[in-house]
Amino acid sequence: MRAIIIGIFCLAALGAHGAAAGKSPTAAVTHIWFESPPEIAEGGRLINEGKIEEGMKLIRRVLDHDLPSDARAFAYTNLCGGYLELNKYTKAIRTCRRAIKLNSRIWQALSNRGVARFELGRFDGAVEDFRRAIKLDPENEALKKNLALAEQGQRSIILH
Repeated sequence: MRAIIIGIFCLAALGAHGAAAGKSPTAAVTHIWFESPPEIAEGGRLINEGKIEEGMKLIRRVLDHDLPSDARAFAYTNLCGGYLELNKYTKAIRTCRRAIKLNSRIWQALSNRGVARFELGRFDGAVEDFRRAIKLDPENEALKKNLALAEQGQRSIILH
């Protein structure tokens, strides 16, 4: 029996969360303090409202322009959230990797990648991502729950 991870994929610049596996995540608030094109937040909002393709299209258009690295990292994080909504976990991992490469302190990108890895059964990577995200946001209860589920997934593989 496979554990169900809490849907905490995060849409950066909004502090929004979706429900990937039918469970609601523990609410977390994200505050972003940098100048970025409003389309990044708008794209994230659209994804969160279920207008996934529309939001992703808007974010992709923004990524075609010259952006500061933090803004680009948050755009990739939101795009990753869209791929999670579409159950395109390999694309989500690739996109989150780009965000993390630009800014390794974005816990949302680490969390998103952790969810994607979990969904693909890559529990070791999911545990690593959730642990890194918790170091950046130690009070986030949803991250802690997701870590526990990923660790449970690791143990279930060892037992079988």
